[in-house]
Amino acid sequence: GAFLFCNSLTSIEIPDTVTSINTHQFIGFDYVTSIVISNSVEYIGNSAFEDNINLEYIEIPGSVKEIDFDAFRDCINIKNIKFNEGLKIIRQYAFSNSESLEEAILPEGIETIEYGAFEASSIKKIYIPNSVVSVEFGLLHWCDKLESITLPDLPVKNYTEKCLGYL
Repeated sequence: GAFLFCNSLTSIEIPDTVTSINTHQFIGFDYVTSIVISNSVEYIGNSAFEDNINLEYIEIPGSVKEIDFDAFRDCINIKNIKFNEGLKIIRQYAFSNSESLEEAILPEGIETIEYGAFEASSIKKIYIPNSVVSVEFGLLHWCDKLESITLPDLPVKNYTEKCLGYL
């Protein structure tokens, strides 16, 4: 990425002219604590913010349709993620190893949650809305602090066996 392991930045603001955050764009920013993503962004690429170890909060605007694999993987201090309606798919391992993340309230409209999306996180509570049509294996694999899960009221068309992993 253009800013690979740039340790002088403490915050990132994505301007309105950006529609896509590319692969590895902001990987390994040890000192970033906050990221503001504009409402023009529709796609967050694989490993875009991976290994931002001091990131504590992220808001995913409603313009984002897809969060690709590993996008926020190993963001070990992320405590809160605000998802807005508009998101359609969370790819593999997008938020895995989020050791400080305790809650995920996924927005209405999301359709697919892929393998290991929240694997090895500290999630205590997760809400999966009725719009979900596909949940893959290992969504919550190794999430041993899970206390509450809300699943769709309607049948999920592709509810992979053991989608919750080994709780």
